[in-house]
Amino acid sequence: RRGDPASLPSDEVLCLLADGGGRVWAGTAEGLVCIAPATGALTIYRHDPADPRSLGSDRVTALCEGSVGEIWVGTDHGLDRFLSPQAGFVHHLAGPAAPLALSGKEIQTIAEAQTGGLWLGGESVGVVRLDLGDGEITHFPVDLADPRALQNDMVNCIALDRSGVLWVGHGLGVSLLDSHAKQFFHFHEDVNHPGGLSNNTVWSFWEDSTGKVWIAT
Repeated sequence: RRGDPASLPSDEVLCLLADGGGRVWAGTAEGLVCIAPATGALTIYRHDPADPRSLGSDRVTALCEGSVGEIWVGTDHGLDRFLSPQAGFVHHLAGPAAPLALSGKEIQTIAEAQTGGLWLGGESVGVVRLDLGDGEITHFPVDLADPRALQNDMVNCIALDRSGVLWVGHGLGVSLLDSHAKQFFHFHEDVNHPGGLSNNTVWSFWEDSTGKVWIAT
């Protein structure tokens, strides 16, 4: 119910995360919610133009917990890292310091890299790797003239499997990134091939205990 501190700020829930401490995080169209495991109490974080440490935008589209417990938040205005209720958020890929192609763009999916960085994807973003050590950004944009490049920039989901292969789901199927050669291999819907995708719009991945990757279309 709107205005009720015990209710979600919006019925439109865009992403969910259960962190290592048992807290449940919900990204909504009107803020980020943290639910305490013991009491069920809600803490709601919103954007405040007068506070640079507030959430970068109220529309929260992606969540990811890092290897040391940090919470990464994707919004329709970039990437935030949650520090604490007192310290607030640090903003990435936003403002004049961000590359022009990425500044203020919607981050729809986040995955932690094996070497400690982040893989990011989103609408009109393509695929981005952020090195958390030196802040270096590697952008893999769409290039329709190069079959080894990403072919669609409507990136809905990213997953890194146990062998280190990056799976990218978008509006034209699945692309697998060979991070050493920095080239993609693509898989599409093919009505003439029983082993092809059932649909080209890919929404999520899940790797099971045997290492098999399941694809939702």
